Amino acid sequence: MQALKFLLLFLLPSFFAACNSDTSQNKVAETASGNATTTSNSGKQELMFVLADQAVSQGDTVFIDVAVRDFTNILSMQYSMNWNPQVLKFLKLEKLNLKDLTSNNFGLNRTDQGKMGTSWFDYAVKGISLPDGTPIYQVCFVAVGKPGSKDQVFFSSEPVVIEISNSAEQLLGLAFKRATITIQ
Repeated sequence: MQALKFLLLFLLPSFFAACNSDTSQNKVAETASGNATTTSNSGKQELMFVLADQAVSQGDTVFIDVAVRDFTNILSMQYSMNWNPQVLKFLKLEKLNLKDLTSNNFGLNRTDQGKMGTSWFDYAVKGISLPDGTPIYQVCFVAVGKPGSKDQVFFSSEPVVIEISNSAEQLLGLAFKRATITIQ
């Protein structure tokens, strides 16, 4: 088990540096609500991330909790978070609230482009379950856009391809609610 932990810690930085393009076969499609999105997964189980809309003033710090729904026996996950860097400037990560999740699980080298990769694995290789609504981490931004501007924070396969698996070795889809951030 220690060898697995060492291997993951050794490979994660290389993984993020190598992720420069979307090679995923996952397709992201808008649902009828226009604010909830899902990856294609042929009707399989989905993990859902829920982000809250916010209205802030220019210069304010924006705190976005990444809360989960249907987080059942999750073994691993990787994905990207995206935003418009002309409206939101990445500041930091806080409140890491998932076993084995550290700042090393995030690829922060492209945050100035509005892209952040995430890759996480349950070191116990058992799968983790969390109650619906549990925030697993918080992303902090500074609102740099002009008053009246809006941005959506969302998940995608750019630069890190979406892949989520459970302890039954099944690949899951990712559904999410985009956060609309309005600068007042």
